[in-house]
Amino acid sequence: MYNGQKNLDFIEGNAMSLPFDEASFDIVYNVESSHCYSDMDAFVSEAYRVLRPGGMFAWTDFRDDAKMREVHNIFRESKFDIVKQSDVTTEVLKALDEISDDKQTRIKKATSFAIRRSFETFAGVRGTPVYESFQNGSLRYYRYLLRK
Repeated sequence: MYNGQKNLDFIEGNAMSLPFDEASFDIVYNVESSHCYSDMDAFVSEAYRVLRPGGMFAWTDFRDDAKMREVHNIFRESKFDIVKQSDVTTEVLKALDEISDDKQTRIKKATSFAIRRSFETFAGVRGTPVYESFQNGSLRYYRYLLRK
């Protein structure tokens, strides 16, 4: 139980060695974190291991072209079936544009000058390296749906 919620738990773990039994879940959902993992192969294997037969793995993250080819090959060579895949960079940029000013205002109010730029970059607001990389195409944002 977390903060009065009976069906909510937080469990600390490692994506390359998930602390769950085999076939524990119907869905594994991973958003904007796998670019930080040290071993994408191990993570994909772990996602497969903890899913029940027919379970779905929904993945979304950003990569440059070379790294995305590696990720696509990992997905293709895994035991997963690729159900859908798409480049959603255009949609992500549109969403970032719509909320950029609000994010910048909130960050300015909530952070000191010393750490503000880090928060803005993490949030992908206009004028940051992440935003500009999406804009110039050196980073692309992808989503995949895979089935066990």
